[in-house]
Amino acid sequence: MDEYGRASIFALPCRVLPNGDRDGVPNVIVEAMANGLPVVSTTLSSVREAVVDGECGLLVQPGNSRGLADALERLLTGRELRARLGQGARRRVQDRFERQANLPAVHAALAGAGLIPSKVERVGTRAKQWTAA
Repeated sequence: MDEYGRASIFALPCRVLPNGDRDGVPNVIVEAMANGLPVVSTTLSSVREAVVDGECGLLVQPGNSRGLADALERLLTGRELRARLGQGARRRVQDRFERQANLPAVHAALAGAGLIPSKVERVGTRAKQWTAA
């Protein structure tokens, strides 16, 4: 993670391969955002799950090398823009990807679907299911 601390921005120009292969949400984008780095990437749907254009990074169409270069230049020369998008990136990770913020909603959805117990009591290293009365 030292690399993130030395960086000013994070760039990952994602694309779809000729065989249709593509990434889900790239973990390195979320890691960079968690470290307060603004992101330059592409408009693939998987990237847009993490990066909101103009809020926490700049997005361009896949394969648009001129647009990518322009976005990189805007962030490298625009200190205020870089700071604003970096702060937005960190906030977005806190709101959308951090476990503490999301675990209660995930637990409620899984319990509501009957996939997990609604309440669990910890006893030492064992968990004991509570039954609803």
